[in-house]
Amino acid sequence: MAYIIIALPFVFLGGFTRDYTFRDGETCFFVDLVNWGPSCYAPGSLVPFLFHYGSMALGLALLITGYLQVRHKRRPKGPA
Repeated sequence: MAYIIIALPFVFLGGFTRDYTFRDGETCFFVDLVNWGPSCYAPGSLVPFLFHYGSMALGLALLITGYLQVRHKRRPKGPA
C-alpha cells in the first residue's frame, strides 16, 4: 500500500509536465499546475525528457509493485 501512495506524486508530476524545444534547439519543460515558469537546458539536452518520462516510469513501476504486493497479501492461503 505504501508503494501506491509514494507512486501517485510521480505519476501526477509526469502527467502534468510538458516539454518543448525552441527553434535554436534549447529544450525546456514546465509543470502545468505550478506557476514556476519553464526550466530550460542547453541545445540537445535530454534532461527535460528524462524528467518527464522518468518520473512517469518510476511512478508506474511503483504502482505495479504496490498492486502486486497488495494482491499477494490478499491471496488466500492454500491448504496446510
